[in-house]
Amino acid sequence: MHIALCTSGVCEVCCHTPSGLFMYVMSNLVAKSQTEADEEKKIGKFIEDVCFTYIPGIGAISHTIFAVHILDKSLMPRIFPTWHYGVANSFLFNSHLGVGLYLYNRRSLARAPLPQRILWSVYGSAMFNFGSVLLFSTGKLLLVNDRLIGTLYAVASSLAFLVVGKQYLQFVDGLVDGGDGVLPSGGPGDGQG
Repeated sequence: MHIALCTSGVCEVCCHTPSGLFMYVMSNLVAKSQTEADEEKKIGKFIEDVCFTYIPGIGAISHTIFAVHILDKSLMPRIFPTWHYGVANSFLFNSHLGVGLYLYNRRSLARAPLPQRILWSVYGSAMFNFGSVLLFSTGKLLLVNDRLIGTLYAVASSLAFLVVGKQYLQFVDGLVDGGDGVLPSGGPGDGQG
């Protein structure tokens, strides 16, 4: 219909030739597909950020809050009188999820087959979190029954677990990257002392 209505010598839409019409349609499709590809990249980057940055960060915070809960069992019932077990278990679940995704995204596991990568991430997360719970419970038995001291112990030991775990994974990733495993901070085991 457009061609029949077009009386000019050169039409911007179709140029009165089949190849001109084809070029016009294809240029619009390419522009549209490029926009869609850019949109997909943005969505992929957003999902990657959520899964491998934000959720591990929330998991680290949840690990620390759960540590405080272990040392002060009256904290959750005071804040959440009805659902305190569910909330406490949610913090533990978030910690498992955060640590698991953090491990899954490490360069040292990048070349592992997917089933092994998932298995090792779940295993590492379980060992980290349940090992922490064991340390917190043992510490609770050894500490005086003071909530402030228990809270300080819980926060300090949780942060220590998180920092040492991160340093260890950076060391292992450095070995995988072809380095000699030197810690970037010049800490113990860096061959300088």
